[in-house]
Amino acid sequence: MSSGIIMTLKGSNRILNIYSDRVEFVPESKSLLNTILTGTGQKGGARRTLFYKDLMGVEYKPPSKFVEGYMRFLYHGSQDTKVSSTAGMSSAFNDNNAVTFGGGLGLVNKISVEDTNKAYDFIMAKIAEYK
Repeated sequence: MSSGIIMTLKGSNRILNIYSDRVEFVPESKSLLNTILTGTGQKGGARRTLFYKDLMGVEYKPPSKFVEGYMRFLYHGSQDTKVSSTAGMSSAFNDNNAVTFGGGLGLVNKISVEDTNKAYDFIMAKIAEYK
C-alpha cells in the first residue's frame, strides 16, 4: 500500500486525500458557519478508503461560479443514482462516497475548478489502469 498523499482536496463535507492506489475520505468537524450554510448538522464520522481497483467510475460535476460541485465514487454494490439538481446536492453532501466542493462565490471551502479537474483526471487514469 502506498503511503504518500499525492493530492488533498478540502471539500465542504469532508477532506479527500488522493494516493497512488486509493482515495481516502477524512471527516471534518463542522463549524457553526458551515452547518448553517450547508443546512446539515453532520459532524465527524469515520475515515473511508476506496481503492482504484474496486471503483467502476466517478460521477463528477465541477464547481461553478454559483453552484457547488461534487465528486462521487461508484463501485460494485454502491447505489448508482445521479445527483441531478441543486436540491440533490444535499444527497451528495451526505453521501459517504462523495465529496462536495464550494464554487467561485462559495463562502465555505472555495476550491478551484482546475484543482478538481486535475484530481478527477488523475483518479480516472488510475481507475483505467485496472480495467
